[in-house]
Amino acid sequence: MINNNYKKIIKSKKKTNFFNKLKNYVYVYCKVEPKNNNKKIPIYIGVGTGLRCLSHLKELSKKTDSKSKLLKELDEKNLLTLDILAHGLDKNQVLTVESACIDLIGIENLENKQKGHGDNVKRIPIDELKRGVIVKKNIGHFDTYDFWINFIEPGDINSLHHHS
Repeated sequence: MINNNYKKIIKSKKKTNFFNKLKNYVYVYCKVEPKNNNKKIPIYIGVGTGLRCLSHLKELSKKTDSKSKLLKELDEKNLLTLDILAHGLDKNQVLTVESACIDLIGIENLENKQKGHGDNVKRIPIDELKRGVIVKKNIGHFDTYDFWINFIEPGDINSLHHHS
């Protein structure tokens, strides 16, 4: 159970050093479904440095928000996991990864209150694009693309993979 070990984790110099070495990171709390081969279902995605990812577990019994109640309930049933999704990134990169993950899963399926803070990370279904321009941007180690609506004509999807 994560919460019962919170004080031990916080006080452990080894754990503190471990999290500090991650630099900027993206983390996810997941619900474990034992009846579904221990599948992990994301419930909250965040970014942080140091021990930020553990701060949600502090004094859960005193908190009344829905995220804290769910974390407490899952922790008590030993069905809560915490994973680091990406680490060693700069601030813009972690925000981009966070936003993309929240967008992929859907804010309505998470305990997050906002869609993240990353710029230009908005999913656009390819079939909604018709004509327009794509501008490539290099952000750190990632290439991202700004899409303008009206890029692809109906029926053009098959021709896209032949030109790459």
